Amino acid sequence: MFFFIAGYWMASNISQDRWFDLPKFQLLNTEQVLTKLFIATYGIVMINMAVGGINIADVFIGNKVIGLGAKGASYYLQNFADSLICVLVLGYLYDVPRKKLLTGIFFAFFLFFLLGFRYRIILSIGGLALVYLIKNKVTSRQVFQGVMLGLLGFYFIIFSTINRFALVDRRYSELVFNPLEFPVEGIFEQTRGALADMAVYKLYDNPLKGARHDYGATITLYVFIRVIPRAILPNKDEFYPPPQLKTTVDAYDPWWATFTGEATLSSGAIYIAWGWLGITLGHFLWGVLLRRFTNSVKKSDPLSIATFIVVALASFQWISRGYFPQSVDHFAYMMIPVWALQYIRKKQHANH
Repeated sequence: MFFFIAGYWMASNISQDRWFDLPKFQLLNTEQVLTKLFIATYGIVMINMAVGGINIADVFIGNKVIGLGAKGASYYLQNFADSLICVLVLGYLYDVPRKKLLTGIFFAFFLFFLLGFRYRIILSIGGLALVYLIKNKVTSRQVFQGVMLGLLGFYFIIFSTINRFALVDRRYSELVFNPLEFPVEGIFEQTRGALADMAVYKLYDNPLKGARHDYGATITLYVFIRVIPRAILPNKDEFYPPPQLKTTVDAYDPWWATFTGEATLSSGAIYIAWGWLGITLGHFLWGVLLRRFTNSVKKSDPLSIATFIVVALASFQWISRGYFPQSVDHFAYMMIPVWALQYIRKKQHANH
């Protein structure tokens, strides 16, 4: 943390002129463009599910239970669900009418539940909260409201965690609403991310274990391995599990811990790569890069603000999950709507 703050502070730029710079062009017909973008992105995910053998009618109006973790024909198309997160953020930034925005949030969250990944809901809530903070001057009343909303968000996360199988399987009579009835271990499981890091440090401290660093193989090479289709790399599965995951599993003592799905934080991932030197220099460099990016953000440009929020959300995933290739994946898919609007904005003004 100290080295990250040091890097962030040393890269600061006293001049804030760019913060208020107006964008060269303004996006026209924003509500119409964002509506089409939402439908297109949502449609890609649903069509991918249909090609994968799922009856779309059953998803919305049928009695058939699709089940948790519904998959489609293509992993690459399914991940366009991440793009919906940014579309929601852009809708709030561009002041899309509240009813339309809430409708979009409802349908997006329904899809996120169906796909079985809570992180999309968490990132959506976080992104919308950041837009609110940027749009409004914070008062004591808003601080109180923020705390209440934070508690409500935490309740929603735990509620969706405890009830996710019942929600997806449509067993509504089995839903647990009372937070006093939530299992304590369920709450604890959502707040113990650092335990995996402690296990990794302990593994490397034991000379009898013979643990070795991967020198950044997971953080760098697997970014590219992840994006290569199996049609091009038929033996792709031979590269898995990545060294970082294997080391994390080796760090767990009880045999059942290997099936928990718990991951290291970003600090643990960097330690597996380069040890303590990696943690110090890596966080310093990370602070420098984030600060330089922040210096380039334009508050008057919604697309610049959206990019800032996407970086913040991808950084959250990197910190909390510690698997850098996946964080790059999230960043790329969340940025697709921003890149699309930048292209549309430029094309609109080229035609005028």
